[in-house]
Amino acid sequence: MQQPNIRFDHLIKMTDDTGILEHGLGSLPRRKEGYSTDDQARALWVCLEWLGRCGEQTDKQLLSLAEKYLAFLLWAQEEDGRFYNNFAYDRSREPEQPSDDCLGRCLWACALAMTRRPSVSISLAAENIFFKALGQVWNQRYPRGWAYSLAAIGLLKRAGLADEKMIGLAGTPAV
Repeated sequence: MQQPNIRFDHLIKMTDDTGILEHGLGSLPRRKEGYSTDDQARALWVCLEWLGRCGEQTDKQLLSLAEKYLAFLLWAQEEDGRFYNNFAYDRSREPEQPSDDCLGRCLWACALAMTRRPSVSISLAAENIFFKALGQVWNQRYPRGWAYSLAAIGLLKRAGLADEKMIGLAGTPAV
């Protein structure tokens, strides 16, 4: 089977040593816009979807990018499991309210990493992040966050990596 001719030049250009920049002007990163955690989750998702489909050289690039985005999630996760979403280019925190979308996307990206298992370190980090964040699902208020969170839980359940007790759903009140 022929490998698809997919290039990730823009993803690579928008990514620095910290993660993917939030915005660009054409193909140029706008550093003054900083970073968002949910963009790191999206970028991780892209890498995981294409790993193993584009050839060995591209896989090495995608694996390196995936590690960078996952490291950002690890850095942005609060002690209570939530994620801080908005960071300036100097890595300082910008004012914000917690985002259900961000939590849900991070859970989804981590669940995908847990099922795809591209490397031991990625799988281990994703599992740690996922289960630390899982308790925050009950605090979500908006449907899009719920949808990503439920999709992540469903993905793990279908993959045989979670049951109700393991993911903390047993004995919880109905929403």
